[in-house]
Amino acid sequence: MATHGGSEGPLCSPECRALAQPPDYQRWFLWAMAPGRIQLRSRNALTWSRPDQMKRGRLTHQLMAWVLYREHARQHAAVGEARIRHLAERVAGEAVLDFRITDMYLQRVAFVLYAGHPDLIPPRWVDRVLSGQQADGGWNWAWYGWGPRFFHLRIPEDRSSAHPTVQGLWILHMLRYRYPSGRSATTANEHASSRNPFP
Repeated sequence: MATHGGSEGPLCSPECRALAQPPDYQRWFLWAMAPGRIQLRSRNALTWSRPDQMKRGRLTHQLMAWVLYREHARQHAAVGEARIRHLAERVAGEAVLDFRITDMYLQRVAFVLYAGHPDLIPPRWVDRVLSGQQADGGWNWAWYGWGPRFFHLRIPEDRSSAHPTVQGLWILHMLRYRYPSGRSATTANEHASSRNPFP
């Protein structure tokens, strides 16, 4: 085991169990970025290749893995694009049914935009994303204490959380700079102008 020489104890090397057995979606990400260097176990390969197997939570990660694969394994771009569109439509379908502005909602919108399908994001969804922005400029992981999972309730917090905030900012960035002429981008830009003290 590698150590860092400090007084806080050993630093885990890549052989640590936590790194050797990451969740499925992390293996998908690694393989998608370096398919010739990373091996997928048969179970990971099965879940990766079946677009209708994943449900809430993991579906967004499967979409992201396919987008990474499209970007890093260009020889399979045609197959990847059809699969990406199918997954993006499924993710957007989940957002239709689950309108709560949670970390998962932000992730759905962000990943569909990143996949290259802004046509699946209506302006109303951008309105919802913007309405969830906290006074400190970030986003909360829950919606009135109701977390991303359906039965996960707790006392609401006023402060923002890092993960949903990064996703919210990523959405705004993509709407402003990647899709500046779309209807959803117009909604985001109008909102940004109204809040910007330095036009």
